[in-house]
This record gives sequence, structure tokens and C-alpha cells, in this order.
Amino acid sequence: ADSAEDPRNMARPAAPCDCHRTAVSQPTEGCVGRLGAPAPAATDVPMPHPVPSRHHQAPDQACQTLGCLGPPLFPRGSRRRTRPGIVRRPAGWHQFEAGLDANGAIVALKDHFVTPSDKGWPVRAGDMSPVEFPAKFVANVLFSQSMVPTNMPTGYLRAPMSNAMAFVFQGFLDEVAEAGGMDLPELMRRTMGAARAVPLYDRGPVFDTGRARGVIDKVCAMAGWTERTKGAEGKGRGFGFYFSHSGYFAEIVDITVTQGTRIKVEKVYVAGDIGSQIINPMHAEQQVQGSVIDGLAQALAGQKIQQVDGAVTQKGFGDFPLLRIDAAPAEIEVAFVKTDVPPTGLGEPALPPVIPALANAIYAATGKRLRDLPLRLGA
Repeated sequence: ADSAEDPRNMARPAAPCDCHRTAVSQPTEGCVGRLGAPAPAATDVPMPHPVPSRHHQAPDQACQTLGCLGPPLFPRGSRRRTRPGIVRRPAGWHQFEAGLDANGAIVALKDHFVTPSDKGWPVRAGDMSPVEFPAKFVANVLFSQSMVPTNMPTGYLRAPMSNAMAFVFQGFLDEVAEAGGMDLPELMRRTMGAARAVPLYDRGPVFDTGRARGVIDKVCAMAGWTERTKGAEGKGRGFGFYFSHSGYFAEIVDITVTQGTRIKVEKVYVAGDIGSQIINPMHAEQQVQGSVIDGLAQALAGQKIQQVDGAVTQKGFGDFPLLRIDAAPAEIEVAFVKTDVPPTGLGEPALPPVIPALANAIYAATGKRLRDLPLRLGA
């Protein structure tokens, strides 16, 4: 499980801005993604990498450990101890601008990205692709980057870089779609155009607009999505799409907001295309559902890392929580769109779209744009 600079951990929300210019922040405690503000200072706050278990036992040994052959055994020790030399994922900060023509089509796109660096290069997991969607589909594009030196060792969490970029780009494109008088699925369709394979680099992966549109249309049909709607009585619905790790995924999130600030995810719809064959359908569905829950945890559970006087204050899962059962959606509906290409992996591509879909649902329910993570109403 990996991720580069996941967009979740800002201390304060970004200042309001219109649909043409937006500052969106990835996790950095104390650094505010604010419209028109200067790039943040060196206060990057990467996230921790999970510690894998390396204990292997024969079945009879495991059974004894679990107490199956005798009284229960309770290991003693502190759960707050952490592995020395743990790596954390890097922070990030974005400021966007877009230009639309008279028909609402994107004709210009600009993003300035601030990331931690080491010896003049972006830290591990702290870079950004020069072909982030919709760069290949817009005539005038400028991506620029500033770097803030850090000595923090960084690494990956699940869906490296993808869930960070999904949040910031799909969140901004939802604002662009609204400025153009349409919803995000329709903006995606118009921007991609006819079905074709678009090379992303001189060699390597291509972006298949037909496959992308296939999952967008499928998830909209599953959820009965026809147009952008404003939430009634605290209810909202949001959409997100992302292509990563050779998989195409579109997701819709239904939420309820109670007491003005409490966000409850009711249902998530997922449509994915990972090729011609789902080799293990039951486990594939569970993999997608787990990805959704993991992404919701990154957005909602309060997984914020703070660096104080050079030391990270979070020491374990007591202050870096995972999503609890009562916060998980009651239903995650999954469908696969099969296409005539060899099957690819499923461990990561289902995670990124749920984060912007959730943020866009919060906007639909409340009219408030949350541009930094973790997502907090009333912060």
C-alpha cells in the first residue's frame, strides 16, 4: 500500500475563490493553501508508512498463539512504539487557473505545484506527472513547480501520487464544470472527445478515452446521475474519476451532513475497467471496497501528521486513526466494465476517485468547497 503526497492534512481551509482560480492543498500542517497567497514555507508534513508484519508461523503455532489449545495468551508491550527510521509521505500545495470558451470548454489550464525537495530534487513520492488529466486535452497548459527543502525521509502510501492528484485535479475540475454550466461527468466527456487512444509519453501507457467514458457512463447509470444537483436537507452527491496504475475508475459518493459539520457517507458507487477478465470476481469486489474505505479514511478519519521542533507528534494508531466500522458506508456497489485489453492490477486504482467524489459531495450538500484534507466542516 503506497501513496505519494496525499491531499489530506492542512491545518486550516483555503480562502474562498471563484471557479477559475483555486488554491488546493495537500497535507502540510501549518501551511495554508490560500488564493493568491505566496507559496508555503518549509513546513512539509509527510504521512507515515504502514509497518508490515514479518511474523510467520506454522498453523499449529498460530493456533497456540491465539489460545486455541489452551488459555488465551496476551502479548505485553506498548502499542505506541514506532519503528525507527519510519518514512512519511510528502506534503503538497497547488494553485490552479483555467480558461473557458463561450461553450464552457477548457481552453487553458495552469497549475503551480509546491513540493518538498532534497538536494534540489523532489523527494521520493513528491513529484507530479506532466501529463495529469486534462493536460493532453487542453491546447494551452502550464505546469510549474517550486520546491521547499526538507530533511524528512519520505515514502509511499497506497496509490502513490494518484490519490493526491485525483483530489486536487478532480476537485478543481468540478469547479470548472460548474463555471461552464455543467456537471463534472459532462465536462469529462466533452474534454475527452471521441473514443481514441491518446499517448501520454513517447513510449509507455496511453489514455483510452473510450474506456474512460465507459466507466463514467456506467457509474452514472448505476447511481441514476443525470445532472448536477444541490443537496436537500443536508444530503449531497459527488463524482470523481481517475486513471492510474493502468485502471480506469469513476465513483459517486452519497453523503448526509448532520448538525452542520458531521459527514456520514451513505453509499458509494464504483465502476472500473481493468481489462478483459476479472480473474477472481469475489476478491476483486472486496479489493475495490477496501480501496474505497481506505480512501475515505484518508479523507475523513483525521490522519493528520504534525511536525513540532523537528519531531513528528503522532506515535501510533491512537493518534493516527483508521476508519472505524460505524463511519464506513452502509453499501459500496461495484461494477466492472470489461474491454478487449489484457487484464491489469487492482490493488490501487480504485482508491483515488473516492476522495474528490467525497469533497464534491460535501459541496453539493453544503455549498462549501473544502480544498484541503482531512475534510473538516466548520474548521
